[in-house]
Amino acid sequence: MQPSTLTRPFDLEDLGVFDGFYRPWLERAAAELSTLGEQEQIVDPDQFVLSVLADLRLRLVALASKSLIWSYRTAQGSGAEFPFDDQTIDQIPLDGRHLPRERYDRHHAELSTSAGRRNLLDRLPLLEQLLDETVTARVRLVGEILTASTRDDLAAHFGPLGRVCTVRTSDGDTHNFGRQVAIVSFEERQLVYKPHSLLTDCLITELARVLNHSSEVIDQLPLVKSLDAGDHGWQEFITSDQCNSMAEVAVFYHRAGIWLALLAALGVTDIHFENLIASGAQPYLVDLETLCRWVGQPDTDEVKKSALVELRDSVLNTLMLPVKFPNGAADTNMAALGTTGCEVSGFWSSRGVVARGCDGIRYLEIPSAFEHGANIPGLNNQPKPAQPFVEEIRRGFERGIRIIEESATDLIDIIRDERFDR
Repeated sequence: MQPSTLTRPFDLEDLGVFDGFYRPWLERAAAELSTLGEQEQIVDPDQFVLSVLADLRLRLVALASKSLIWSYRTAQGSGAEFPFDDQTIDQIPLDGRHLPRERYDRHHAELSTSAGRRNLLDRLPLLEQLLDETVTARVRLVGEILTASTRDDLAAHFGPLGRVCTVRTSDGDTHNFGRQVAIVSFEERQLVYKPHSLLTDCLITELARVLNHSSEVIDQLPLVKSLDAGDHGWQEFITSDQCNSMAEVAVFYHRAGIWLALLAALGVTDIHFENLIASGAQPYLVDLETLCRWVGQPDTDEVKKSALVELRDSVLNTLMLPVKFPNGAADTNMAALGTTGCEVSGFWSSRGVVARGCDGIRYLEIPSAFEHGANIPGLNNQPKPAQPFVEEIRRGFERGIRIIEESATDLIDIIRDERFDR
């Protein structure tokens, strides 16, 4: 790729979380990113770099915001008062940039200078190390993606792609020393890059393909194209879509029941709402890396407190069907076929900044909210939850069990195939 011509300030939206502090790391990343790739591999080098910087900055903010807010509040003195300190989380605005911000702006200006930044990092050396390592990991990841996009012969598997436009990383878990899932936009289509083997996805796809060969059209399971490349892999990017009729909604849940039968038979777990995408009458499953069977020890496992141990021998262990235990880790319905709208947990929480960009800026533990949507089929822009379609799910499940029994020999042959020895 030609060196980027980025000379203007990064046109990244102000987050109101001491954004100027991060400029050296973003400038370093921009310089290193502009040297990656081949000259003809990237459509627009500037746009490519900016797409990576946008996600990188969010990652840096997530890592450092607590420390920066601590430095701000400490700098105001022990007797300082702040807006919202006596209010609960539901009373504090997330965005406070329209509120008084003189103290915030003053401290932000200090952190945006080399001297102010150095003064803070001398007191927090591990923070500097963490930010440096994060930039290194992100640049390395993007370089690996660009290399893999040419080396893996993607066109042979997914069809014509064209050149790379952007790379956007997810905010999910990291794998293999800071690597993350990324959505790579090519000129012709999008692919999902995963920094780990997709062997389990490929295995389950092969098993589902056997079921499809032995079933009628209504029983056909939609299959996501996956390419396993050992330490990484690629999948086609699936988008959610509306159904055209109630009949299609019913077919969606029938097929979901067949998926449930196969996943339960294999002992697959963790099929939560983010791993199911409703595209018309097609329930697509993604992220099938949990091809394992967890067996808890009732007398020793801490997780028993959440009553999850009760699921270990149940079809509910797939997490595909609604399950909810109050006062524990499963207090929120996170099932693939669980619910519509947003669910807030009393057990799980996430770190977050409130009253951003004003004198009352704070860092709090915020109850985790799980937004369901793409996993539930819709008709005329209205979600169609699973409860009225219990019979369709049950019949699909029973149909799936019959097909599995009829195809048992072929299924076992695939499981024993040396391709899946890993």
